Amino acid sequence: MGRGAGPRRRAQLVAAAGTVVGRLGVEAMTTRAIAQEAELPLGLIHYYFKAKNDILAAVLADCTERLVLLIGRSTGDTLADCLRGLLRAVVADQASGEQLAQLQLTVTLMRNPEMAAHGREKYDRLLAALADRFALADPELDADREAAARLAAVMLVMFDGLLLAAGGLSDQSRVDSLVLDSERAVLAVRATLSPGA
Repeated sequence: MGRGAGPRRRAQLVAAAGTVVGRLGVEAMTTRAIAQEAELPLGLIHYYFKAKNDILAAVLADCTERLVLLIGRSTGDTLADCLRGLLRAVVADQASGEQLAQLQLTVTLMRNPEMAAHGREKYDRLLAALADRFALADPELDADREAAARLAAVMLVMFDGLLLAAGGLSDQSRVDSLVLDSERAVLAVRATLSPGA
C-alpha cells in the first residue's frame, strides 16, 4: 500500500458508508454494500473498522464535520440573514437524504449506551458552531455567550424538526413557508434573550 493510501481508503470507505446509509438507512447498511459502493474489496473494511458501530461512528463524525463547516461558511451580516441561510441549507440538503440519514444515524447511536457519546459529541460540536456563528452576526450574542448557546440549542431543535417536516412535504411553497416560520420562531426566541427581557 502506497504512502497515504491508508487514510484515503479509510475516507473512501466512510464516504461510501455515508452514501449507503443515505440511500438504504442504518439498518440496511451492510459491509458488502459499502464495499460495492467504494469499489474496494470487502475484506478491506475489516482492516479499517473492527465493527459496524465503528463505521457508523466514523460516518457521523464525517457528517458532523461537514455541518460544522457549512455553519462556519454561512453568510449573512444580520442574525435574520444568517438564520434564513442556515435553514434553507438544511432544507436543500434534505433533498439528498443525507441529513435525514444523519438524523437516523444519530438516534441509532444515541440509543446504544456504548455509542451514545458519539451522538452527544455531534450535538455539542454543532451547538458550539452555531453559537459562534450567531455571535458573529449579533453583537449582543457575542457579549452574552450563554444567550448565544441557548439560541443555538433552539436552532438545533428547529433543524431536526424542519428536516423531518420538510421531508414529508411535496409542495415547495409549503416548505418555503415552513422555513420562514422557523426563522420567525427562532427570532422570537432571540427577542426574549435581549437584555431586560
